[in-house]
Amino acid sequence: MNEYTKINKRTLGENLKEARIRKGLLQADVAQALHLERSTYTSYETGRTSPSPETLFRLSQIFDTPVSILLSGDFPPFTVSDSHSAPYSPGVTAPPLVHRLQPDERELLIRYKKLSPEQKARLLALTRHMEEECENEPSPQAGPSAE
Repeated sequence: MNEYTKINKRTLGENLKEARIRKGLLQADVAQALHLERSTYTSYETGRTSPSPETLFRLSQIFDTPVSILLSGDFPPFTVSDSHSAPYSPGVTAPPLVHRLQPDERELLIRYKKLSPEQKARLLALTRHMEEECENEPSPQAGPSAE
């Protein structure tokens, strides 16, 4: 086996993990969709066990990825519209927060990337100002004052 093959040969488990991360899902999310225990799904990603052909097909539906790609690991390039805020590189794990963006957060990132540099600067200044306002707001009192 040459050095290139050693580096790029990926297991089914590694491919499942990559597909899951690309979709922004947790192992628990996938296990729930499959009606399995999380530990069972985890064993697929770690390679301790392999999913049945039927389960592999269901995984391809959950990940919206053909079975052939799950088996080969030949994933297409990754973009922000695919659930993440940064380009994806195989083997590089983004911070957990990035994987769990809510739809409105994802929309904000997509819209932000379309803005001009001046618009981005204005938006950032606005959000900083809003954050400062929140920090400076008086905290609600615990109860009626004793005067």
